[in-house]
Amino acid sequence: MIELLVVIGIIVLLIGLLVPVISRVRTSAATANVTNQMHRISAAIMNYHNDFQAYPGALPNGAFAPPGPGGFFTNSAAFSTYTQSEDLVMALRGGLKFKTGTTTLDLNQNEVDLGPVSFNQAGVAPRKNAYVANIPAEFPPVGQAISASANELPGLTYVVDSVAPEFLDAYSVPRPILYIRANASAAAGVNNIVYNTKSGAFNASKSYDLGLIQPYLQSAVPNDDFHDPSDNSHSSSKTGFNGGNLDPSKSWIVNYFTSPGGTSARGGGYLLLDAGADRVFGTDDDIIVGAGGGQ
Repeated sequence: MIELLVVIGIIVLLIGLLVPVISRVRTSAATANVTNQMHRISAAIMNYHNDFQAYPGALPNGAFAPPGPGGFFTNSAAFSTYTQSEDLVMALRGGLKFKTGTTTLDLNQNEVDLGPVSFNQAGVAPRKNAYVANIPAEFPPVGQAISASANELPGLTYVVDSVAPEFLDAYSVPRPILYIRANASAAAGVNNIVYNTKSGAFNASKSYDLGLIQPYLQSAVPNDDFHDPSDNSHSSSKTGFNGGNLDPSKSWIVNYFTSPGGTSARGGGYLLLDAGADRVFGTDDDIIVGAGGGQ
């Protein structure tokens, strides 16, 4: 009996040692998959840029400032919460076009994945092939909202309720891969890195608008979504929110969007952001990819 108990104890000990190792291996594999996924998306963005001489998106950056982009669409109610991350997907996959005889956009579900068309109404440009493949795990169904109660994505803690999809990462509890396009006319210097249209007007002289990623963060418990990477306790005093909006005055937020060791905006024109294995933006395990795949 004693020998049996010793053997059982050794087995339990070994299992206790193996479980964390297996968990870490799975997490590392998922992180590698997401990193590859983001570099694949970045390559598609650069291919789009080569064809259209602009980074993907049907709407200009200023369109996402309050009152929002809904007015650009025929069905403005369905697109009142349309985000730049969704605009990226529609640009790379196709499906958006002007409603005949108007300057407002329609989402045609039958044309998603046929590839984008030029929005230059001076002439009819040939349709480009889709820049990304339709991988079901990366996209919710077109026209179906993502929410915490969505059966196909249990566990989501944010609300993204536009009819357009965004890229979802490959972790077991998926979160969107966020896209934030820099203003081309942004001025140089650390004081022109970030701002937030949710707290003020569109500002073309600064690079990145925090308002573009704010819809994907759970403002009810902001320290669970975006916080100072030096604060492992997730203390609410170290979050990036001020009055319900991301606060561009916080130095660690500026550092997050600044090129390492420099004073210029990181990314070289755009950033792809993923929350990493801890599912929290702003922490050290975030995966960040910019123009040309550089981090």
